[in-house]
Amino acid sequence: MNYDERRTVFELHPIDDYFFAAVVALEAARLRTLYTPREAEELLSEIGEQVDVRAGRRDRVVSDLCST
Repeated sequence: MNYDERRTVFELHPIDDYFFAAVVALEAARLRTLYTPREAEELLSEIGEQVDVRAGRRDRVVSDLCST
């Protein structure tokens, strides 16, 4: 990728989104050990619904990163 292409990628997907997704995913992974499978699934679903809004995104980029 040339400079302009890299800049476009980071404008569309700021590096902060990746850090935020990583922190959320690491903390969310612990839920399965702290709660019953049903409770953990409900909590993970709620996190998935809220994480993009909290990151200031209008798409599902951060929630997709968290769930991969």
